[in-house]
Amino acid sequence: MGSGQVNSRYAKSIDLKSTQDYQENKSYSSQDSVAEFKIAVVGVKTAVGKTALIYSLINQKPCIYNIPQTLGVEVKTTRWKNKKIQFWEFDQDWENRLNDSFSAVILVFDDFDIQLIVYQMKRLQQIVEFAPIHLVGNDRLNMSITGKEEELRKEVKTSVHILDLNNQRDLQQLIGKLI
Repeated sequence: MGSGQVNSRYAKSIDLKSTQDYQENKSYSSQDSVAEFKIAVVGVKTAVGKTALIYSLINQKPCIYNIPQTLGVEVKTTRWKNKKIQFWEFDQDWENRLNDSFSAVILVFDDFDIQLIVYQMKRLQQIVEFAPIHLVGNDRLNMSITGKEEELRKEVKTSVHILDLNNQRDLQQLIGKLI
């Protein structure tokens, strides 16, 4: 897939023209002297909003489309304040693909199933020893997890962010914490 092309899997589910325009206007050269960050994005289970989160972070607008499930690994690149950011989105087989080469890891959840979240955090911590892990709650659907950050922080002992993917300020604050 060449520069400025969008995986055909996404053509039906996102605004293809604006994404291609965005990518074409943000071309990258290997001679760029900007800081680079490689961020892994995994979910506590399938269909938690990983792709929607990445799309919202890259385009700084909410993703309201029906997006198909990620298969394998998808890599999306953007710039933010003169920093190059690669988002590596993994399907549920992430433990066989993840390693210590990431600047940070985002673990996305959309249910307040504390046992599942703690279990997945422990699995992640065993694989990615040195990168900070950020627990991100996708709460744009039903507000059932809002306000539970402290309870989660006590259990997982890491950064917990409950986001509304429609809130641009939330998205910008998350990027700032990641890099």
